[in-house]
Amino acid sequence: MKNLMSRFLQIFVWLWQLPQVLAGCVWCIFARPRYLYKHHHVLLFTCRFGGGVSFGPMAFYSERHREALLSRDPRVMPYINHEYGHSMDSRKWGPLYLPVIGAPSGLHLLVRRWFRHIWTSLENYYDFYTERWANRSAGVEVVKTAYGYVLRNTDQAPKL
Repeated sequence: MKNLMSRFLQIFVWLWQLPQVLAGCVWCIFARPRYLYKHHHVLLFTCRFGGGVSFGPMAFYSERHREALLSRDPRVMPYINHEYGHSMDSRKWGPLYLPVIGAPSGLHLLVRRWFRHIWTSLENYYDFYTERWANRSAGVEVVKTAYGYVLRNTDQAPKL
Protein backbone atom coordinates (compact mmCIF):
# COMPACT_ATOMS: atom_id res chain seq x y z
CA MET A 1 0.00 0.00 0.00
CA LYS A 2 2.81 2.39 0.89
CA ASN A 3 4.52 1.72 -2.47
CA LEU A 4 1.25 2.36 -4.31
CA MET A 5 0.75 5.67 -2.50
CA SER A 6 4.33 6.68 -3.25
CA ARG A 7 3.80 5.99 -6.97
CA PHE A 8 0.54 7.94 -6.96
CA LEU A 9 2.25 10.94 -5.35
CA GLN A 10 5.10 10.75 -7.85
CA ILE A 11 2.65 10.78 -10.77
CA PHE A 12 0.77 13.69 -9.20
CA VAL A 13 4.00 15.70 -8.80
CA TRP A 14 4.95 15.07 -12.43
CA LEU A 15 1.47 16.17 -13.55
CA TRP A 16 1.69 19.28 -11.32
CA GLN A 17 4.97 20.11 -13.11
CA LEU A 18 3.71 19.07 -16.56
CA PRO A 19 4.89 22.21 -18.45
CA GLN A 20 8.43 21.72 -17.10
CA VAL A 21 8.33 17.97 -17.84
CA LEU A 22 7.29 18.67 -21.44
CA ALA A 23 10.01 21.34 -21.81
CA GLY A 24 12.53 18.84 -20.44
CA CYS A 25 11.40 16.23 -22.97
CA VAL A 26 11.84 18.74 -25.81
CA TRP A 27 15.28 19.59 -24.40
CA CYS A 28 16.12 15.86 -24.51
CA ILE A 29 15.33 15.71 -28.23
CA PHE A 30 17.93 18.38 -29.02
CA ALA A 31 20.52 17.83 -26.28
CA ARG A 32 20.69 14.00 -26.39
CA PRO A 33 21.49 13.65 -22.69
CA ARG A 34 23.18 10.77 -20.89
CA TYR A 35 21.63 9.65 -17.60
CA LEU A 36 23.78 9.92 -14.48
CA TYR A 37 21.76 9.13 -11.36
CA LYS A 38 18.90 10.32 -9.17
CA HIS A 39 19.62 13.10 -6.64
CA HIS A 40 16.69 13.08 -4.21
CA HIS A 41 13.69 13.34 -6.58
CA VAL A 42 15.62 14.83 -9.55
CA LEU A 43 17.04 12.83 -12.46
CA LEU A 44 20.52 14.10 -13.41
CA PHE A 45 21.79 14.05 -16.98
CA THR A 46 24.79 15.38 -18.89
CA CYS A 47 24.69 16.78 -22.41
CA ARG A 48 26.74 18.93 -24.77
CA PHE A 49 26.25 22.49 -23.63
CA GLY A 50 27.80 24.69 -20.97
CA GLY A 51 26.28 25.20 -17.56
CA GLY A 52 23.26 23.64 -15.92
CA VAL A 53 19.53 23.81 -16.49
CA SER A 54 16.60 22.33 -14.62
CA PHE A 55 13.22 21.32 -15.99
CA GLY A 56 11.15 20.20 -13.01
CA PRO A 57 12.26 16.69 -12.06
CA MET A 58 15.15 16.70 -14.58
CA ALA A 59 18.46 18.56 -14.37
CA PHE A 60 21.04 18.78 -17.15
CA TYR A 61 24.75 19.56 -16.81
CA SER A 62 27.68 19.98 -19.15
CA GLU A 63 29.24 16.73 -20.40
CA ARG A 64 32.68 18.05 -19.43
CA HIS A 65 31.70 17.69 -15.76
CA ARG A 66 30.50 14.09 -16.11
CA GLU A 67 33.30 12.46 -14.09
CA ALA A 68 33.05 15.03 -11.29
CA LEU A 69 29.29 14.55 -11.16
CA LEU A 70 29.55 10.76 -11.11
CA SER A 71 32.15 10.84 -8.33
CA ARG A 72 30.08 13.46 -6.46
CA ASP A 73 33.14 15.69 -6.26
CA PRO A 74 32.59 18.18 -3.40
CA ARG A 75 33.49 21.03 -5.77
CA VAL A 76 30.45 20.31 -8.00
CA MET A 77 27.94 19.37 -5.29
CA PRO A 78 26.87 23.00 -4.66
CA TYR A 79 26.05 23.32 -8.37
CA ILE A 80 24.08 20.08 -8.30
CA ASN A 81 22.25 21.39 -5.26
CA HIS A 82 21.60 24.73 -7.01
CA GLU A 83 19.76 22.96 -9.84
CA TYR A 84 18.04 20.83 -7.21
CA GLY A 85 16.85 24.13 -5.69
CA HIS A 86 15.29 25.05 -9.03
CA SER A 87 13.55 21.65 -9.03
CA MET A 88 12.23 22.27 -5.53
CA ASP A 89 10.94 25.67 -6.67
CA SER A 90 9.29 23.91 -9.61
CA ARG A 91 7.49 21.61 -7.17
CA LYS A 92 6.25 24.62 -5.19
CA TRP A 93 5.13 26.72 -8.17
CA GLY A 94 3.83 23.94 -10.41
CA PRO A 95 2.48 25.24 -13.73
CA LEU A 96 3.43 28.82 -12.81
CA TYR A 97 7.13 27.93 -12.56
CA LEU A 98 8.04 28.58 -16.20
CA PRO A 99 6.55 32.10 -16.45
CA VAL A 100 7.60 33.18 -12.93
CA ILE A 101 11.03 31.53 -12.61
CA GLY A 102 12.09 29.49 -15.67
CA ALA A 103 11.69 32.07 -18.44
CA PRO A 104 13.08 35.01 -16.41
CA SER A 105 16.07 32.87 -15.40
CA GLY A 106 16.79 31.98 -19.04
CA LEU A 107 16.37 35.59 -20.18
CA HIS A 108 18.63 36.75 -17.37
CA LEU A 109 21.33 34.38 -18.58
CA LEU A 110 21.05 35.67 -22.17
CA VAL A 111 21.07 39.33 -21.09
CA ARG A 112 24.16 38.68 -18.97
CA ARG A 113 26.00 37.10 -21.88
CA TRP A 114 25.07 39.81 -24.38
CA PHE A 115 25.25 42.97 -22.23
CA ARG A 116 27.71 42.16 -19.45
CA HIS A 117 30.14 44.82 -20.69
CA ILE A 118 27.41 47.52 -20.49
CA TRP A 119 25.70 46.70 -17.18
CA THR A 120 28.21 46.29 -14.40
CA SER A 121 25.38 45.39 -12.02
CA LEU A 122 25.27 42.03 -13.80
CA GLU A 123 28.56 40.98 -12.19
CA ASN A 124 27.12 38.29 -9.91
CA TYR A 125 24.86 35.86 -11.76
CA TYR A 126 23.44 34.60 -8.46
CA ASP A 127 22.09 38.03 -7.42
CA PHE A 128 19.06 37.59 -9.68
CA TYR A 129 15.91 36.59 -7.76
CA THR A 130 15.44 33.23 -9.51
CA GLU A 131 18.98 32.15 -8.63
CA ARG A 132 18.73 33.46 -5.05
CA TRP A 133 15.51 31.48 -4.57
CA ALA A 134 17.12 28.29 -5.91
CA ASN A 135 20.13 28.76 -3.63
CA ARG A 136 17.90 29.36 -0.62
CA SER A 137 15.75 26.29 -1.43
CA ALA A 138 18.85 24.09 -1.74
CA GLY A 139 20.89 25.46 1.17
CA VAL A 140 23.60 26.96 -1.04
CA GLU A 141 25.38 30.27 -0.54
CA VAL A 142 27.39 32.45 -2.92
CA VAL A 143 30.96 33.30 -1.95
CA LYS A 144 33.13 35.89 -3.70
CA THR A 145 36.68 34.69 -4.35
CA ALA A 146 39.65 36.09 -6.24
CA TYR A 147 38.43 34.09 -9.25
CA GLY A 148 34.82 35.27 -9.13
CA TYR A 149 31.69 34.03 -7.45
CA VAL A 150 31.37 30.38 -6.43
CA LEU A 151 28.70 28.33 -4.70
CA ARG A 152 29.20 26.61 -1.37
CA ASN A 153 26.88 24.27 0.51
CA THR A 154 25.65 25.43 3.88
CA ASP A 155 24.57 23.23 6.78
CA GLN A 156 21.05 23.22 5.33
CA ALA A 157 22.21 21.69 2.02
CA PRO A 158 20.50 18.41 1.07
CA LYS A 159 22.63 15.37 1.82
CA LEU A 160 23.02 12.41 -0.51
